[in-house]
Amino acid sequence: MIYHIPELISRTIETFTKSSTDLLTVTNSEVISVAHGDKQVYYGKIFAKPSKRLQRLLTIENEILILVSSFKDQQFRTVAQVKDLIDKSGGRLEATVAIIIHKDPTGDNKLKKWGRQKGISILPLYNDDREFPKGEKLESILLTELYSHDPFDITGPVSEDSQFYGRRTEAIDLSRKLVSGQIRSCLGIRKIGKTSLLNRVLYELDKQKASKSFIIDCSKDHIWSMTAAKLMTSIADAVLKSLTNFETQTVVNESTENLTIQAATNKLLKAVNSTEIPILIFFDEVDYITPGSPTGIHWSTEFNIFWRNFRAVYQDVCRFNHNLGIFISGVSSKWFSVESINGIENAALAFVPEEYLSPLPKGASEQMIKILARTSGLQFDDKVAAIIADYCCDIPYWIRKASSFIHRRIPFESRPYKVSDIEANRILNEFLETEGGVLSRVALMHLMKVYPELKEPTLKVSEGTGKDVQKRIMNILDKYGVTKVTSGSQVINGAMMREGVKLLNELEDETEIQAAQTPDNDEKKIQYDTYDEWADELAILNRERNNLEKKLRGIAINFIRLDSLTNKNRGSATDRILKAIPTEKRDQFNSLSPEQIVEKYHWLELVKLIEKEWTIFEKLFNDKNAFNVNSSVVNQRLDAHAKDADRADVALQRNAIRWFDDKIRLV
Repeated sequence: MIYHIPELISRTIETFTKSSTDLLTVTNSEVISVAHGDKQVYYGKIFAKPSKRLQRLLTIENEILILVSSFKDQQFRTVAQVKDLIDKSGGRLEATVAIIIHKDPTGDNKLKKWGRQKGISILPLYNDDREFPKGEKLESILLTELYSHDPFDITGPVSEDSQFYGRRTEAIDLSRKLVSGQIRSCLGIRKIGKTSLLNRVLYELDKQKASKSFIIDCSKDHIWSMTAAKLMTSIADAVLKSLTNFETQTVVNESTENLTIQAATNKLLKAVNSTEIPILIFFDEVDYITPGSPTGIHWSTEFNIFWRNFRAVYQDVCRFNHNLGIFISGVSSKWFSVESINGIENAALAFVPEEYLSPLPKGASEQMIKILARTSGLQFDDKVAAIIADYCCDIPYWIRKASSFIHRRIPFESRPYKVSDIEANRILNEFLETEGGVLSRVALMHLMKVYPELKEPTLKVSEGTGKDVQKRIMNILDKYGVTKVTSGSQVINGAMMREGVKLLNELEDETEIQAAQTPDNDEKKIQYDTYDEWADELAILNRERNNLEKKLRGIAINFIRLDSLTNKNRGSATDRILKAIPTEKRDQFNSLSPEQIVEKYHWLELVKLIEKEWTIFEKLFNDKNAFNVNSSVVNQRLDAHAKDADRADVALQRNAIRWFDDKIRLV
C-alpha cells in the first residue's frame, strides 16, 4: 500500500503514542502543514505530559514537544520549527528539551548541534518505519542522548537568552547610553565575558532598529596592520556605505583609499553628520592598536595620532547635535590612563572612561550553574553551586570549564545524580591540577603582558605583602577580579586565581609561554575560531602531556628497578635504562642515578625504553600496537608553527593522553 506523507506521519504518531505510554501521556497530536518558500511541508506535532519518573529524570515540569519529520536529509529548519512551536505555546511546553522523530540515518548529530544553537536539548529518535522500542529501552535511548551532551561546553562568546546570564540589564543599559551618544568601555581579564557582553549589546541594538553599529575587531590582521589614517578612512567608508542600505550592523574592512589623517578625519566627520540616526562604533580587542600591541609596533606612535583625531570628530559631532556612541572593549586599561606617550600628551586620557567588567554576581553564577546542569542529569544544590562559583572566581568561562569537567567525571548510567559538596571539592581539585590552574595562568600571563605593571603587585598580594602596593593599583586588581578584600585584608581571589598566580613563575614548557602570546602574521596557521580558544587548549594539552611524562618516568624506573632485583641476570637498573640511549651518548650519563638519567629523557626516548622492556610493561599496557599508536599521537606537537591544527587534532591528542592515564591510574 502506498501512503502519502501526511498519512505516513499520522501512522508514526500512532505507533509512537502506543510505544511510549509508560513514559508519556499524549495530550494533543496532529499533522501540521508549514510553508517553506513555495512548498508545503508536513510535520507531526505531539504535545505530551511526561510521567513523574521522566519529569524527575529530565528535571522538567511542563509538557514536552515531540516533532515528527519525514525528511531523509534533516535541515536546520526542523529545529527552527521546534523553536517556533515552543515559543507559540505560551509557556505550555518545556523550553529546554524536545524530541524529534526523524528518518535521516545521519541526523542525530546534526539535530543535537542545531538544537544547542537554539538553546534546546534535542533528543533525536531515528525511526525507519520499524516498531518503536518500549518502556525502559525507549527511556534509555532518550536519556543517553540527553546526558551525553555537555551543556557547559561552550567555547565562544554568547548572546542569546538561553546562554547569557547575569548581565542582561547591564547590556540594555549600555545600549541606551551608546544611542544617546556616550563613550563607554569594557575592560577585563580574558575570558571574563567582554565579547559576550558586546554581542549582547549589539543584539539589543538590532532589536531596536534605531541606530547603526560599526564593529572593528582590532585583533584581525587587516585592522591592526593599518595606520591611524587608514583605519580612520576605513571607518568613514563603512559609515558612508551604510547610508544607502538598511543594515543596522556593519563590520569595518580595509579601505582602498590612501588618505592623509586630516583628509580621513574630515571624511569621517562628514559621513557621521550626513545622517540623523545615531552612529555607534565598537572597538573590540583594542589592545592590538595600542602602544603595547603584541603585533603592531607602529601603534606606539599611531595610537596618539588616531585618538587625537577621533576625539576631534566626536567633539565636532556633538556640536552639530548628532549622536556618536563609542564602545571600547579590551584587556588593558593602561593606555587610556597614562598621562603621556613618548613624551606627548595622551589624547585618549580622560576621553575613554576606565570601566571594568567584573566577575559575575554570586546569584547569577549559581543560577547559571544550576540551570545548565538540569539537562545533563546533574543536580547541584545551592551549596555545591556556590562552591563551584567561588572556586572559579565567578568568571563565566572558568565556571563552564569546571562544570564540564564534573560532567565528564560522573557516569551517565548513574544519572540523574545529585553531586555532594565532598564530591564536588574532590573533582574540582582534580580539575585544578589538570586544567584549571593552566587556564588561570594563561589569563594572568596575557594580562601581565599587556599591563606589566600589575605583575609585581599581584605577586606581593600572593605573598601577604600587599600593604606596600599603591591603592590605585590595588583597586585595578580588584576590578579585574584578581584580588578581593577578605576580613579587611587583600587576598588573591579564589582557588583558580591562586593556582594561576602560583604557576606564573613555574613554567614547565616554552610552548606554554607561546600560548599566552599572539603569533606572527605569517605563522598563524592554527585552524580555530579564536586564538584565545587555541591558547587555552594548547596550555591544557601541554600540562596534561607534562604530567603524563612525569608519571611515566616514575613508573618506568620503579618497574625496571623491581625487575632488576628479581632478575639480576638482566643487569642493573642503570644499565638497562642506558640501553635506550645511543651508544655515543652514554658516557655523559654514566655517573648519574637511574632517576637522573630518565629525567633527561625526551618522550621518544621514554617510549623507546618501554618498548625495549616490553616484557615487564606488557601487563600494564596490554596492546603493543595501541601503545605505539597513542605514544605517536602524544608526541605530535600541535604548537609547531608549521602545523595546521583543529578540534579533531586536539581531541585525538586528548584521547591518546587519556588512554595512557587510564592504563597507569591504578599503578
